[in-house]
Parts: sequence; C-alpha cells; structure tokens
Amino acid sequence: MKRILLVEDEAQIQKLVKMNLEIEGYEVIAQDDGHNVLHTLESEHIDLIILDLMLPDIDGIQILEQVRLRYSEIAVLIVSARDASADRVLGLKSGADDYLTKPFAPKELAARIRALLR
Repeated sequence: MKRILLVEDEAQIQKLVKMNLEIEGYEVIAQDDGHNVLHTLESEHIDLIILDLMLPDIDGIQILEQVRLRYSEIAVLIVSARDASADRVLGLKSGADDYLTKPFAPKELAARIRALLR
C-alpha cells in the first residue's frame, strides 16, 4: 500500500482529502504543521507528499527545498490556493513534481497521484 504524507493546515480540507485518498486505497498520514515533515520522513516510509504552500508556521517552499535536499526520490504534489503562474513556476522550479490549485476535484487529485506514483 502506498503511503502519502498530507501536509495541510485547513482542517476541513485535510479531513476530506484524507478520506478520499483512503477510499482510493492509500495510507495517509496527515499533519497540519510544516515543522514535523522532516521528522516524519526520517521515521516513516513515504511514497508521496501532498504539500500546501500556505502553512501558518513555515513556508511550503522552504519545506519543499529541504525535502528535495534529503529525499529526492519522494514525489511531491503541491496543493495551493496560490494560482498565479509565477507561484506554479516557483513551486515546480523548487522541486515539486506537480502543482494543483484549490479548489480541485477529488478525482483530479487521485489521477495526478496515480500518475506520480507510476
């Protein structure tokens, strides 16, 4: 079973995404703060990270850069309300494998995850 680390501070979105991914057959570890991401990656096997850029405690780009330095094999999907072209380009240049803007359809999220985990 593929394991996904979901980093999302909005409780309602986190709950819905986690539920939909579990229905799709994924094991999901959900966190609402960015400071624990590296600790989780040290202690858990993770296949993909879904990362919100706008976290209250740390910028998602900073997390992404740290993940890329240490765990280049883990796929990263940014999910963010930032939908400007410059934000998408920055996310992809910083190491994200894909970028999905909120709001999004659960089926699109699932399709993108399947593609990243091939």
